[in-house]
Amino acid sequence: MSAMARHDSVWPPRNAIRGLVAGALTGASLPGAVIVVSGVATSPTESLGSMLVGAVLVMLAVLVSTLTIWAFGLIMIGIPGWWMLWALGWRSPWAGAAFGGLATFMASSLLLRGLGLHSAADPKPFLIMTIVLGLSGAVAGWVVVVASRDEKETAE
Repeated sequence: MSAMARHDSVWPPRNAIRGLVAGALTGASLPGAVIVVSGVATSPTESLGSMLVGAVLVMLAVLVSTLTIWAFGLIMIGIPGWWMLWALGWRSPWAGAAFGGLATFMASSLLLRGLGLHSAADPKPFLIMTIVLGLSGAVAGWVVVVASRDEKETAE
């Protein structure tokens, strides 16, 4: 196998870290952003200033607390999955988004169920959380692929 063929069949390692960092930051920040937007959208206008400050603090707390989980998930699930997609030639951001969304939806539903956050009486909050996390994973998957691309691939 030539050096060029080897390079084309696997995820370029020099770009992998850039993609993983960008994906972890994106995935960890999106749930907090959803909390901020929903909090601001439902708050009365007279308390909007204090609500905005509180929402930003919540967003930062969510980012800090979930960054480790997102990084761990990308390392344990994302790297093998994206490497496999890359080796199969499925290198588009759409493939990354589909994999990221599906993997995050499945992993978050298992994690939330394991933490006891699923109620048979009212499954709606559980479904909303897993869907929001799955959408965050789809965006993170898109970002990982775009951030880890070679300059020559972007030009094609």
